[in-house]
Amino acid sequence: MSEMTRTGGKPVTSVRRAICALTVLVAMWGVPATALAAADAYEPDNSAGSAKSTALYLDVVSTGARAHTFTSASDQDWIKFKATGRKEYSVKVYASSTKNPDTWVRVQPFRKSGTRLVPVKSESYLGDDVTETYDFVAPASTTIYVRLRPFRKTAGVAGKRYLARVSTGFPKPTQPDPFEDADDFRAGAHPIAVGTGFNAARYDTDDTYRYELTMKRSELHNIYNPVGNVDEDWYTFTTASDEPYSILLFNGLYANRAVELELYDETDTLIGQTASGSAVYKRWTWSNLGTATYRLRVYSTDAGNGAVPYWYRLGIFTP
Repeated sequence: MSEMTRTGGKPVTSVRRAICALTVLVAMWGVPATALAAADAYEPDNSAGSAKSTALYLDVVSTGARAHTFTSASDQDWIKFKATGRKEYSVKVYASSTKNPDTWVRVQPFRKSGTRLVPVKSESYLGDDVTETYDFVAPASTTIYVRLRPFRKTAGVAGKRYLARVSTGFPKPTQPDPFEDADDFRAGAHPIAVGTGFNAARYDTDDTYRYELTMKRSELHNIYNPVGNVDEDWYTFTTASDEPYSILLFNGLYANRAVELELYDETDTLIGQTASGSAVYKRWTWSNLGTATYRLRVYSTDAGNGAVPYWYRLGIFTP
C-alpha cells in the first residue's frame, strides 16, 4: 500500500505529520494528550494580538453569545470590542456547571498604552452564580481587550465549553411589545406553545443549558408602564398529559424587578401563585395537570412611580 493511500479522506503522510506534530507539542508542554481538546471556532485567540471582535449585546433583548472551549489547562481566549469612554460594560459567562469550580472563568479587561497592555480593572472570575456579571467602565473611547482563562489549571479544564457575552446594559422598553394591549386581560390571553425536552437536573446545574433553553426557545415580552401604572400580561396554554410542565421566566441580568406568576384553571379559579420577589430566573413546575387549558398571569408587584418597564422571556416546557 502506497504512502498516498487515503485514510478518512486525507493522505497517510498528512495524518502521520499531524500525529508527530501533536506528539511534539505534548512533549513541549509537558501535559498528557488527554489534557488537550479540540479548538473552538475562534482559535487562535490566545493573545490580545489574535483577539476576535465580539458584538455588544443588549442582554435579554438579544440572544447572542459566543461559544468557547478551553483547549488545555493553560489556554486563554481573548475578545475585543470598540468601547465608548466612560460607558459601563458587563461581561457575562455561562459555564457548563455551577457545581464544578473547574468550569469557572477568570475575566480581565485591558487597553493599550503605546505597545503595552494596561489592565482596566483587576481580574475576577465568573461561573459560580448565573446572576453575576463582571462590570467595568471604559476609561476612554478605545479598543478593549478581554482575557478569559480557566479559574484552575487542572487537567479537567480541557474541553470545557462556556458561553460569553459583553453587554451594554439592560434596556428599558420604550414601547409595548407586539402582544399589547390585548393581553392585559384574561379574555385576550396570548397563546403560548409548549416546548418539549426539558431536563430539570440540567436546568438546575448547567448554566449553558439554562441560557440556551430560556434565551433560544422562549418568547420575548415586556412589562410596559407608560404612565406609571402596573402592566400585566396574560397567557393561555393547553396541556396534553400528566407529565410535569415547567414555566420558565427570565427577566434579565439587570432588571431586578419583583415579578409574580399566577395560574388559573378552565373555570378561572386561581390554583397557585409564586412567591413575590425579584429573580433573574424563575422556574415553576406543575404535575398532574391532565388535558386542559390554563391561563397564566405575569405581573410586577412594583407599583406607582416605582413601576419600571422591563423585558423578560417566557417559555413553557415538558420533558
